[in-house]
Amino acid sequence: MYAIAAGLLFQLHLYDDTLIAFLGFEDLRFTKPVKPGDTIHARIKVLEKQETSKPDRGVMKRQLHVINQRGEVVQEGRQVFLLKRRPA
Repeated sequence: MYAIAAGLLFQLHLYDDTLIAFLGFEDLRFTKPVKPGDTIHARIKVLEKQETSKPDRGVMKRQLHVINQRGEVVQEGRQVFLLKRRPA
């Protein structure tokens, strides 16, 4: 299920030129089953941005919710990414 949600999000091209690395999940929960025929979509919200010791990159944490056609959250988690930063 996460692979489908990630594919949906990457089709938005939000991080095409800025993504350096996916650093992982701080937590990941599967809250309800997804069954054949279900339709899912993903919502993300930026929770936090942090500078790193290198001025050309930063860490972003975001909340992910995967939601089924009934509006139920079926998966949720906090993700961490290393991204390129604009020069100051």
